[in-house]
Amino acid sequence: MSVIVKEPVITDDVLKKKEINTIIDTLDPVITVALIEEEVHEEAVIKNLELNNCRVNKVSMPLAKLKKADFIDVAFHKCDFSNADFSGAYMNRVLFKNCKMMGAKLTDLNAKDVVFEECQLSMGMFGESTFTHCAFRYGNLTSSDFYHVQFKDMELTECDIDRANFEGTSLKQIDLSTCLFNSITADLHRLKGCTINEYQAPFFTQLLGLNVK
Repeated sequence: MSVIVKEPVITDDVLKKKEINTIIDTLDPVITVALIEEEVHEEAVIKNLELNNCRVNKVSMPLAKLKKADFIDVAFHKCDFSNADFSGAYMNRVLFKNCKMMGAKLTDLNAKDVVFEECQLSMGMFGESTFTHCAFRYGNLTSSDFYHVQFKDMELTECDIDRANFEGTSLKQIDLSTCLFNSITADLHRLKGCTINEYQAPFFTQLLGLNVK
């Protein structure tokens, strides 16, 4: 089931080229109305970063520490945030498209109108986060951790969620029918209202301890 997610509002005709290395050592740095492209900043530490009305293309920041960042009206395209730390971030009208985010830490995230599309998010950590009007589409979420997450109007479309952990998270009104998995971890009493397909049903039957003749 598709969820209506507001797209980033970006004024492309007035974006100015800017570089991240100009703000790495700045206290509470802010970048607005900017185009950021083809930079590499491995293990960069930028706390309280604010991006507003920006496009970020082909930027590589593996192992970066970007705690408590604010992203408003931002589109990330083909970026590498493998094992980066976004814990405590606020995101509003943000798109991550075709990004590498394997092992990324997105715990305690406040996300509204955020889309992760065609992203590599295996082993991603999302614990204690809130997702409102958000979507994961055509991505890899294998072995990801959604412990104690709040989903409000949430979409999961054609994602690989094998071995994902949803303990402490309600899957009510979540449609998993297009997703791929052999097993997931979830609380039985929080599965009510979840939508699955006929091929996924045997796993949940086994999870419930039922015998089918």
